[in-house]
Amino acid sequence: MKLEQDYSVKELMEMPLDDLVKLDYAKLSKEGKLVVIKRDPVMWAKSFVQIYNIDLDKYAPWTPRWYQAEMLRDRSLRKVFRCGRRCVTGNLEIQMPSTGKIKTVQELYDSQEEFEVLALDDNYQVEIAQHAKVYDNGIKPVYRLMTSSGRTIDATDNHPFLTELGWAELSKLSVGENIAIPVKLNYFGDNSIEETELKILARKLNKDKSTIKEIPEEVFTLNREALSVFVSELIQDSFNEKEERPVNMLYISKSKKLVKQLAHLLLRYGIVTTFRQENDKYSLGFVNSKTHRRLKKKSHTSMFALYHSYKYQPVNDKLNKVFLSYLPIKELSPSDFKKVKFDKLSVEEYLKSKTLNKNEAREFAELLGFETISDILYGDIYWDKIVSIEYLGEQQTYDVSVPRYRNFIANDIISHNTGKTETMVVEALFNVFTRKNFIHMFVTPYQSQIRMIFDNIRQKIDSSALIKREVTRSTTNPHLLEFSNGSKIVGFTSGAGSGMSAASIRGWRADKLVYNLIVQN
Repeated sequence: MKLEQDYSVKELMEMPLDDLVKLDYAKLSKEGKLVVIKRDPVMWAKSFVQIYNIDLDKYAPWTPRWYQAEMLRDRSLRKVFRCGRRCVTGNLEIQMPSTGKIKTVQELYDSQEEFEVLALDDNYQVEIAQHAKVYDNGIKPVYRLMTSSGRTIDATDNHPFLTELGWAELSKLSVGENIAIPVKLNYFGDNSIEETELKILARKLNKDKSTIKEIPEEVFTLNREALSVFVSELIQDSFNEKEERPVNMLYISKSKKLVKQLAHLLLRYGIVTTFRQENDKYSLGFVNSKTHRRLKKKSHTSMFALYHSYKYQPVNDKLNKVFLSYLPIKELSPSDFKKVKFDKLSVEEYLKSKTLNKNEAREFAELLGFETISDILYGDIYWDKIVSIEYLGEQQTYDVSVPRYRNFIANDIISHNTGKTETMVVEALFNVFTRKNFIHMFVTPYQSQIRMIFDNIRQKIDSSALIKREVTRSTTNPHLLEFSNGSKIVGFTSGAGSGMSAASIRGWRADKLVYNLIVQN
């Protein structure tokens, strides 16, 4: 078998892409690496395209996910990718992690500025995602999903949510299935208000019997200690305790918005709650109270102390379903079971006969090598059951674009976007950089979609000095980027809403034509 460094340039040039991508890039000769970079869009992107890495606090090579790599490496002359834009409505609320403020998608769209959001990393930990932006995505059919904890989110039917078996579009989900919600949002603002003033504010809210009362915006920007004072005062009378029974929390109000706001604030401390409506009142209590270590009464004086006395440790019988879905069809040896202190030979039989708690499942996953499940068990997520999916009709929708993580937390629910735009952008840059006089054309129904694509392209260009120095011309009307080798990236609309009937495209030729969302559903 030939070593990578032994392949000649001629052999590499003639090698099929499927074989080429299997080689160890690091072991190729200098000339071989240049061949791979020129032929393989993934390796080209890793070598030239930069994206901000929050962990390293600097720009680092762009690394595609598996499906993005497949999209880039597919050399078919005509390709169709069914990965429509994941759309949400303007009323969704997103926490700004640096300030604690809550902003709607509509507000973020109106500002047209980049912002930070909370998202899940690859290990299911909540992290800050930067350079998010909202784009107009037109009028679409919208559905409302509701969970057993009372969370709701309005989205299109192709919008993915995280399930126990991976990401699944809303249209594929059913009542009774579980989706992931964050178990904590440990991010606070920097502001502070005098303790007495906070307590007075909380008492006024409790005494106010109005149905429209809400927690003031400045409360969401408080630091951890100040917010603890406010929330502790707000819920101080919300505990009931019977002899020989644990403490339970039940906050009741006529204001739906206030109760929803409180649920979010408690989540910042890692306290998952459930929302209920009964007649004209709304209540907030702990989710699945049998599985929680209850709060001690002495903790009522301080939310800071309350948080530290609370231990989230669910027992989830759905874990068995997850393991059964991931398990290979084989019999494990007695030594395999000895590792996890089990005595049965059939994993399937064992899982069907016993409900695993979280600690058992975690041990099982780690020792038997089920890394994905282990990440889920260690992750900042909680499984919340879907109780209803309701059609709302057609509404204005928006796309929340989140680089790198490609997911975001809104309405305290974890949502996903595909990374389709990033894939198309990388492909366009690869084409114009590896070919002379190459024209890569984008066509979309709306100006906002073309703007989103070119915003992403320009962001990639600005983050890479090697790419930036090759740009010789940049315009926005029309959207055009010219490069020193004579290649161009151009963008047009198909005339949707403009009455132009795509007349601006006349006279242009293209070596690569990308129709993005031409067919509306």
